[in-house]
This record gives sequence, structure tokens and C-alpha cells, in this order.
Amino acid sequence: MQRNLNPLFLGLLLACSGAASAEDTYAPDNVTPSTMLSGIKRIEVKQTGPVPVIRVQSDGTSYTAVKPGQQVVWQASSQVECRGVRKIDRLIWWINDNSQVGPRSYHIHHQRLLQKDWITSKSKHNSHSTSGSINVPVSAKLANAAKQACNSYLKAEQAKGRDLKQILAEDKRLPATDKPLLAGVVYLQCNGLDDKEAHAWQHVKIETICEGYDFPNVAPKPQGLDLAAAFALEQPKIKVEPTPYSGTCPVTLKVEGTLKANKGQQQVQYRWAHNGGLGPVYTTTLNTSGWRSVAMQLKDIGKQAGPNAKLALPNQTKGQPGLQLKGHAANVHSGQVELKVLAMGESNWSKAKSAAAAYQVTCKEAPKPAPDTFTAPQPKPAQIDLSYAPALTIGNAGGQWGGSLKVDASQTGRQREGRCELRLVYDVKNLGQAAAGAFVSRLREDQELLHNASLPGLAGGAQHKVSGLIYLGNGTHLLGLSVDDQQQVGESNESNNKARVTVEVRNCGQTQPGRAPLRAPVLPQ
Repeated sequence: MQRNLNPLFLGLLLACSGAASAEDTYAPDNVTPSTMLSGIKRIEVKQTGPVPVIRVQSDGTSYTAVKPGQQVVWQASSQVECRGVRKIDRLIWWINDNSQVGPRSYHIHHQRLLQKDWITSKSKHNSHSTSGSINVPVSAKLANAAKQACNSYLKAEQAKGRDLKQILAEDKRLPATDKPLLAGVVYLQCNGLDDKEAHAWQHVKIETICEGYDFPNVAPKPQGLDLAAAFALEQPKIKVEPTPYSGTCPVTLKVEGTLKANKGQQQVQYRWAHNGGLGPVYTTTLNTSGWRSVAMQLKDIGKQAGPNAKLALPNQTKGQPGLQLKGHAANVHSGQVELKVLAMGESNWSKAKSAAAAYQVTCKEAPKPAPDTFTAPQPKPAQIDLSYAPALTIGNAGGQWGGSLKVDASQTGRQREGRCELRLVYDVKNLGQAAAGAFVSRLREDQELLHNASLPGLAGGAQHKVSGLIYLGNGTHLLGLSVDDQQQVGESNESNNKARVTVEVRNCGQTQPGRAPLRAPVLPQ
């Protein structure tokens, strides 16, 4: 929804946190500032693509866990435009924690979960339209909200008289909450007006899937008799991760299996098989629900080896043979792993319950030759190695990365929201012989971006001085430098691109005799 703003009170409007009604909870709230105040003509954002979901699992009695490794993928599109001849200076996407502070409030109060810069220098065009996505791992707050939603659904269904197992056995997709915990925000700044910017925002819509619980089948008791059902094994489950795999070799694959039966507290036998070869026999006791998880590893897949490579098995007894792995000459390696389970006291493994899973590994690099194979030395190509010089300056203090600086901010010229303007100077270097292409060097405090430097490139052996302004308040700050922050340049050494420095700032906001007191601008940076 578009809004016309009074030029003199945009700061107040941006500072107010407005609660949206349930009907337009997910409608974008797009701010259109006036020409006099910010030079911004248009700024919009809207969520696109499939609605992300959080999957919640049950233990058979309630919903207890969120499936690990899940992410909320916020897909959106934005359109921005500056007025007149002004150019776009910054366009930043945020994912914001919206549980306590509304998106309309000053962004210095937001808990910024993720940030993505779409434009890091002045654009050649006056308008810009872009689409993209930001992935946010499911935090404990999001996971707890999803579990609470599934358990509330469970209680509501039980109140209607439905059976617990009947409810938990089916998948249920819950609609997104009317009070989203995340908001997607787009910030825009036009050149020539360093202190003026505006933002558009939209709640991030997330759905929850309460996964159905796979209850074991229990044979019904004969009518008129109170006889316990006979113990029976069910089909096990098995999965291999990661597969398909493509990358450097050798690689280790993790194999996980689940043993199942209609009764718990029973001992069973199980064994692994790889490409038809059977491994040793193991025993385990099923839990009270008739389940048991087992695991093993496939090691050195993709390694050029002879017939002596073996499959890693859990608790393998010393001297007990492992499963043989077949050596491959090609760069594609595939196979099949099988999990077999048999009741205690039985020995005919042809009658075992079993499950199989296939895997495929593609090696990007050819295996290294054996030590006794002679390979003529090849000339090494020229390398790129971006790094930083030891020295740096912040405000009136000089020091080195990895150390600490004490800065007196009483002589600073400007102040923003309780932070003082400080001069930043440091050098980036190319320690390699080959020239590097364009890259970005950034300075942060935690997740907050303090300074951004875009370099068009750097010749081999060259050094470039980076300078600019940062804003810090009184207290101790741990700042982190990241050279080639977006990993745009392939380097021979990626381990020397980051550095830290501790900065203690004093006297910010205090004035010296004869100096006028500092004033903070109306709008935040």
C-alpha cells in the first residue's frame, strides 16, 4: 500500500511501529518519501515464490522436534527509483526479527538476522528492479513457535473427540500465523544525501507442516481371547547422505538405518551389506516403542585404491573382516548399501527383512597417482592471494590488526544516534603474482556493516589504501575485517582474508572548550 509522506515528518513516521490488521498482515507496506527529504521516488518489496514451511516431527504422543537443517527461504522482488538525476547509492535487503519491534521502527533497533547487498556502489541507472532470496536457518524461536502451533492443533482436535493416534498419523499443513516472527526489509539510499534513506517492508509468510507419525502395525487380538500378538519384525528404513555427491574426493558417506518391530524391549540381529557383500552380524535391543537407530560410514569413496579398501562398521571387533570396496578408475563411483534385520535365534538371512539405498559420487578432481608412480613436474600457474597489511588507523589512534586501539572521540566532527564519526584507514594487498579482478572489502561489528569498499581489481604484488568513515559509540567494540567478503576472487590461500581488532572508544559526545556541542540528525543511518 502506498503512502504520501509529509516531508518534515518522515523521520517520525519511520520511527512509529504500526501493527497491521489480520486482513493485510502479509500485504507489503511500501514507503514513498518526498523529493525534498531523501530524493527517493519509489521503493517497493513483495514476497514471491513458494511459501517456506517448517516441518515438525512427533514422538507418537506429541510434537516434540523440528526437523534439523531446515531453512526459511525468503524469495522477494524489489523495485526502487531515485528522483531527478540522482543515482542509487545503496540497496540492501534484510531479514529482521519481528517478534518485539515492528518493521516501521528505526532500523538501529532491529535484530538483523541476515543482510544482502544488491548494490554496493553508485548505480549507472536511476531505477533498479531485482529478484532474489535470503536463506535463514530455523532458529530456536521459530522452532518453538512451530512446535507450539502443532501441539495446539493436536489439543484442538482431541477436544473434538478424535483419537490421538488418528491425529498424529496424518500430515497436517497449518496456515501461516497472523503474527509473523520475521519481516523482509529493503533499504534504499540515493547519492548526495548521506543521512537520508527510506525502507519498504513485508511480513515473511511461513507455513507449518505437522508430520504424520509412522506408528508400527500391531496385529489385532483374536476375539474372545486375551492373547498377546506374536513378535514380528517390520521393514527397516535406510538412507545415505550426501547423495548424489559432486566434489573433491575421497569422501565419507554417512549411512543411517532404523530397525522396526511391533513390540519393544526385544533383541534383534542386524548386518550391513555393500554391493552384495555381507558384513558382520551385530545385536541390539529395540526401545519400548519397537524402534532402534543404527549407523555406519562408507569411507574413502572415490579414492583410487586397490582391493584392500574396507567399509567402516560400528564396533568392529579387532581381526574381524570388513566389507570389501571395489576400486574405481573413473571419476564416478556408485553402489548400494543394504540393511538386514533378523529375530534372535534365527540364522537364515535369506528370510531377513531388508531395505536398500543407492549412492553416487562424482569426483571433480582425478585421484592422485600412487607414491611409486612418477609424474613429470608441471609449472605452477601464477596465483592470486588477497590479504591485508598489518597497520590500520581508527580516529586518532594507530595500531595493528589483531591488537587493540584506544580512541579519543572528543574531537570528532559529527555524531549519529550516540555514535561518533571516526576516520578508518587500512591497506589491502595481493601477495600473489597474478592480477585479481573486482572484489569487496568490508568491516563489521557482529552482523552490522560499518564500512564497505568496492575495488575494481588489484595487480599482483600491489597494495591499495582503503579509507572512509565509520561510526562507533563509547565502549569496547570487536571489529572484523573481511577482504573479498563475497568470495568473488579465486585465491591460492583463503585463510588470510580475515582479521579482528578491539577498539575502545572514549569521550564520544563530549566537547572540548570552545567547541559547539554535537547534534544527532533526525533520521538514522
